[in-house]
Amino acid sequence: MDLSQAAKQASKARGLTAAESSLVGDLAQLWSDRKPNNDRRTRYYLGHANPEDLGISVPPKFRNLRQAVDWPAIAVRALADRSVLDGFSSDDEATRDALRRAFTANDMRRAYRRAVISELVHGCAFCCVTDAGGGVPKVRFYPATAAAATWDMASDALGAGLVVVDQAKVAGTVSPVRLDLYTAGSVVALRCTGSGWSAERMEHGMGRPLMEALVHDATLERPLGRSRITRTVMDLTDDAIRASRRAEIAAEFATLPQKYLIGLSEAVDDGAADEEAPGSDGMTRGQLWDAAMGAMLTVGLNEEGDKPTFGQLAQPSMQPHTDYMRSLAARLAGETGVPLSCLGVYTDANPQSYEAMRATLEPLVIEARNLNDSNGRALRDVALMCLAVEHGSTYADEAADPRTLEAEFHDPSTPSVVSEADAWAKFVAAFPWMADSDVPLERLFRSEDVRRLRNDRKAARSAETVRAASLVPAAGATIADAAAALGAAEGAAL
Repeated sequence: MDLSQAAKQASKARGLTAAESSLVGDLAQLWSDRKPNNDRRTRYYLGHANPEDLGISVPPKFRNLRQAVDWPAIAVRALADRSVLDGFSSDDEATRDALRRAFTANDMRRAYRRAVISELVHGCAFCCVTDAGGGVPKVRFYPATAAAATWDMASDALGAGLVVVDQAKVAGTVSPVRLDLYTAGSVVALRCTGSGWSAERMEHGMGRPLMEALVHDATLERPLGRSRITRTVMDLTDDAIRASRRAEIAAEFATLPQKYLIGLSEAVDDGAADEEAPGSDGMTRGQLWDAAMGAMLTVGLNEEGDKPTFGQLAQPSMQPHTDYMRSLAARLAGETGVPLSCLGVYTDANPQSYEAMRATLEPLVIEARNLNDSNGRALRDVALMCLAVEHGSTYADEAADPRTLEAEFHDPSTPSVVSEADAWAKFVAAFPWMADSDVPLERLFRSEDVRRLRNDRKAARSAETVRAASLVPAAGATIADAAAALGAAEGAAL
């Protein structure tokens, strides 16, 4: 049983209102409509694509020859690898601490990594926030294959959503046994029991669904984005699989060039035995194989007393197949921004310079920055909902707070530590006040390292204050004055 079938049954759950029942049915239909496209892109990402055979150049017995081309997965991972969530930043220390707890408790760095892959495969993924108890926010991500949502054009946000929270094997088939319906005022847990489906409603005052969408390449017409595995990517992958299949078959013939003998007394019959019959001056299949493999072969004169003529056909070239695959890879690189070298095609005998490599990666870096901007906006809403759960407030209250709040990502251009540190050193030299800012630390180090560095900086400044108070007494000060200053400095450090 899939989500659509389970949701249709759940729409009749005990305790659902008529409006909620209709909403569950609409979301189930939406999921069912999108399922063929989502399943198709999943197959391409997993390398299970099986393109239609054109029936021209491949012999019938080889049409099922298995050839996998993982270009869709490479296109997805190349972008996902440049979208690395590092945490949340804020100018309010209490907010930073609260979000740090939520980030760590929900292992959001690893969860986001998985979510962004699903987002790029299907065009969107979903993040839900609930109360785990005691004001502790629980953050979970769901793929488009296990969730569906509607878009509210008026508020430019999600209107409602349905996700598969849990599955179990029922009658030998894995089926959803719990669905959560997210609306602007409640979260409705739909559970499958032995007597059918039941609904448990949990009201909230957020004023919006506790659900957010991570979308890739969204437009006004398609607010929930589109897959990175576009039709062009799938078509080029199909072409590459067919080309790889043809190349594999051609390689078999190229490995064993066709040879011939003219002037034998008898033609070799396909049904001939491996051993030559006594007195026969023809060739058996065993002798043909020995000849093909370069073994010593003796052939007598034919009936007219002439010796047979030996020849070899020209070995077929693999270059046309290689050139065609390179052409397909170049088209895919233009479609996705992935360098040719990542697709297994090397065009230069000499290694590229650093500047040339950076220029090649520029389109991918730009797309990664756009992806981080889009996902950063969605994750900011997730952070606000986490704060609302912890504080017992509403999303609107948290959003109205004047503090800054942003999701932090690694630089998608992935500069070396040496070059980035050198750049920040020049910034600090030009603007000395930046040495007291945490921005350079956040750009150079991970969030957990930044916390340790902040504590070390605080301890170093306290020690410096104590040292200054003890070693540099004011002019005319007595020993008692110096001792009093030292005690005051130690108290300030504590």
